[in-house]
Amino acid sequence: MSVPVTPYIDFEVLNEPWNVYELSDGSRLRTRLVLLNVLNTGQYDDLGKPIYQTANTTLFVVRAPKELKGPPTIPLPDPSELLDYAIDVSISRHVVDAWNIYSLENGAKLKMKLIITSIKRSSKYDPFGEPIYVISSQPVIDLDVPKTLLRKIK
Repeated sequence: MSVPVTPYIDFEVLNEPWNVYELSDGSRLRTRLVLLNVLNTGQYDDLGKPIYQTANTTLFVVRAPKELKGPPTIPLPDPSELLDYAIDVSISRHVVDAWNIYSLENGAKLKMKLIITSIKRSSKYDPFGEPIYVISSQPVIDLDVPKTLLRKIK
């Protein structure tokens, strides 16, 4: 009996840091992009590089200065309520802004970084009295593959 070939690619974490940003409202945002799975799609891009699909999760932690804190919102708000009266906030300084780096079992090196596209501070507060932020982001990927994994372009 043969063992089925899995499209999943095992990986080792070389660097998966907390990135830290100071926000325009005086708060400090910590983000962490965590890679969960890498899948070989069996497809190739125009340069002959294999296309991998990734599954990840993102952690966000915001610590606000005293003047922005408030009493916890009880019960916790529905996500649809968070944008009511929300104000735009921007990143004023990158304290730590590093790439995640992974070594894939097939010899490829995968780099990922989270790009924050918008930040809004709601008028609601978490159980610790911190303002609840709505953060939109998108991971970007850079893949360095050994020549043996490249597909020849016709």
